[in-house]
Amino acid sequence: MPRFAAVALIAAVSLAACNKAPPAPPAPPAPPAAPAVAVAPAADVTAEPKRDASLSITSADLGTDLGADGRIVTAKDNFTPQDTIIVAITATNTDPSPVKAQVTARWLDPDGVVFNEESREQDFSGTQAVNFRVADPKGFKAGKYKLEVALNGSTVQMREFSIH
Repeated sequence: MPRFAAVALIAAVSLAACNKAPPAPPAPPAPPAAPAVAVAPAADVTAEPKRDASLSITSADLGTDLGADGRIVTAKDNFTPQDTIIVAITATNTDPSPVKAQVTARWLDPDGVVFNEESREQDFSGTQAVNFRVADPKGFKAGKYKLEVALNGSTVQMREFSIH
């Protein structure tokens, strides 16, 4: 009977082993971590242009004729009383984003009295010319005149010119 008990015990252990659930397969290895990449935030295309960032007035040329590029063909500082005098103000923005700014031309007569002032506000990208004109239907009186150029309210250039 001990033999019978041993066989019964082996059979019972074998049957018990067959009824166990198979062991779970090992977990797959974790995927390698992706390298960190800096992502720049998307530009807000609806944002207002900046003011003053890196805008400067690089020239203010006087003359009577404009070229197709909006610049004075021949710069001069002596005019006749009947001339229409044009100033071509060149503004340069070194920032890649547009800059909103106000450019003003203030014309002063020989007595230092402002006889014309005009402003224009716009977005500046790269280098652009802004033009202002002044004329007197009766003719300018002879003398030395001044032109003040302002950027956002601050005078940044001044030009003297004469009427003969």
